[in-house]
Amino acid sequence: MMPKNKETLEKEYLRCVKNNVFVQIPKEKYLDYVKEAYSDIASAELEIEKSPKWALVKAYQALFLMSSALLIKKAGFYSKDHGCVLIALLRENGLSETVLNSISDLLKNKNKNEDFFEEVSNIRIARNKYLYLPQIQRQMNVSVKDIVGEIKALIKIMGVEE
Repeated sequence: MMPKNKETLEKEYLRCVKNNVFVQIPKEKYLDYVKEAYSDIASAELEIEKSPKWALVKAYQALFLMSSALLIKKAGFYSKDHGCVLIALLRENGLSETVLNSISDLLKNKNKNEDFFEEVSNIRIARNKYLYLPQIQRQMNVSVKDIVGEIKALIKIMGVEE
């Protein structure tokens, strides 16, 4: 669950700092993360039919890498923690209002009421189900192909920031 106010956001950010999850990196390195994100989403699309589990894992990794790229470009650090990258992006205004509005429009068109940060959390939960649960327990109401497609669309929108 993403923080709903600045006080809670700052508290969560400081928790991330205390846990040493942020790593300083030169801002120009963000392009390396962008390239990896695009490579991983392309790889995920190729894996959908053969191995939906790994397609979803690869697609989620692409989203994490693109989020990291934007954080590096904005703040000069990345996060080793998937939740903290979102906290830091939110705190550092790592996504422009234009990008957030485009993402919001994408999610509304998919009849989703979540914002970007909540949707990434949902995607992470889906990835975790595929990664850590046997097939019989993965009850999902959306296909891996749809999730990978949504992640690709999110990455494309986020790529505008680069």
